[in-house]
Amino acid sequence: MRAFGLIVAVWFCGALGACADAEAIRADADGAGVSPDSASDGEGVGDSDADPDADADADADPDGDADPDSDGDPDADGDSDADADVDADADPDADPDAADVGCSPGCGPGEVPACAGVGAAALVLQSGGGGALCAGAEAQNAFRWGLCACEDAAFSNAVTVDAFDSRAGPFSAGGAGGGLGANGVVTTTNRVAVSGDLFCAGAAGLTAYNTLTVGGALALGGPLVAYQRGDVGADALVWGDLTAYNGFDVGGTLRQPAGATVTGALAAGARAEAPAPPQLPCRCETKALALPTALAAAHAPPNNDNGAIGLAADALLDPPGAVALELPCGLFYLDGVRSGAPVTITATGRGALFIGGDVRTSGPLTIATSADGELDVYVAGTIEATGALALGAEAHPARLRVYVGGTEPVVVSNSARIAAFLQAGRAEVSLGNHADVFGGVVARRLVAPNVLTVHYDRAVLAAAAGCPDDAQICASCADCEGQACVAGTCGPCGADADCCDPLRCRLGRCEPP
Repeated sequence: MRAFGLIVAVWFCGALGACADAEAIRADADGAGVSPDSASDGEGVGDSDADPDADADADADPDGDADPDSDGDPDADGDSDADADVDADADPDADPDAADVGCSPGCGPGEVPACAGVGAAALVLQSGGGGALCAGAEAQNAFRWGLCACEDAAFSNAVTVDAFDSRAGPFSAGGAGGGLGANGVVTTTNRVAVSGDLFCAGAAGLTAYNTLTVGGALALGGPLVAYQRGDVGADALVWGDLTAYNGFDVGGTLRQPAGATVTGALAAGARAEAPAPPQLPCRCETKALALPTALAAAHAPPNNDNGAIGLAADALLDPPGAVALELPCGLFYLDGVRSGAPVTITATGRGALFIGGDVRTSGPLTIATSADGELDVYVAGTIEATGALALGAEAHPARLRVYVGGTEPVVVSNSARIAAFLQAGRAEVSLGNHADVFGGVVARRLVAPNVLTVHYDRAVLAAAAGCPDDAQICASCADCEGQACVAGTCGPCGADADCCDPLRCRLGRCEPP
């Protein structure tokens, strides 16, 4: 059995409610992608053990019935024949290879329904070093903020972050819960309005030259200078002096370190001493940011479902004309995307697309999801889309998540439309002339030279709904896929402190403020 660095398990089915075994997909020596069978030796098809017919005895079954228990069902598929193919999918060994993408319409023992509905599938990523990671939970943990910078964020014009929940209906402006975070500093020369929390952990603090409006909490790793009026709806932690030239209101408690001062008119519900500066708000651990590159390498041929749809790994490298690629449920791989002609990729089921190189397009590029589609895209390199770019749909941005593993700047055209979640924690992302972003963006460094409005889709915080809920050992909430770490185990929260910022504890769950 040939091992590879990351093993991916997928609970997936065809778009019409099909099912597949909830076991890790493995690659065998001949590259056929054979999974474990149910034999006592645990080996797959084509092994050389003492159980040649995988019927739990040691003979070659000379009587030909492959039925050691004489129960009248020689192939254990629920009928009385020996065709080993109850679902007539041309895959009698029932291992998750290409023939199983169109699997049975009914679920048997040990099978889990998945793609029959949006969000029902659980794409589980398991590293060779141990531990498992569900793709939905990864999204839920990675995208807690509308905008988040692993280093700094620079805004040359007005920036607004609000939120909505696409599960509840169309977008409506001004919804609470859209946050802005930076592990470094935020620099701005214009108005900042955030309906959720604003956290900047850098020691330089924040200088607000225009109005500053924060619907949730404010947390700064340094001093605050506000030249225009400022309003904070909840608590404020300022790790330094606060200078307000035109008044500053804090709806909750203002916390500062011992010896810090306030200059100017301040209205606060209370004042208290802060025991420590804020924690880093953005999830930018090396392992998490390396995930796109590692996963793409792990799913190069033959470790994917390309064969099920006749997809060549180089199909989108300099295609001769326009390409429309439809992805059903499954795991698919491309060497890269390079085209001057229009390219459209549409997910019709729950799946993942791994891209081993760069995405570089000068023609129109569209990545979309259908009404029942949900897609995670892992790009090992970078994205340079100088032509028209359209990601996702404004009606449901949380169904498309794009992860970029490269360090080159992510380049998108000024006409780009982003209605998805984008993570490029190793790269700079310039949002150009975007008037509106639906979803959220995480980058090493965020740059917005023009007016920027982000509508955070709270539905991403339910992306882990189909994931396994086995107890998980944790050191902090960062290990708990968007939920709480209590007494060393991921589980229900009991207080706000159990949740990662900017989430708050509500009825045992960590949710946006």
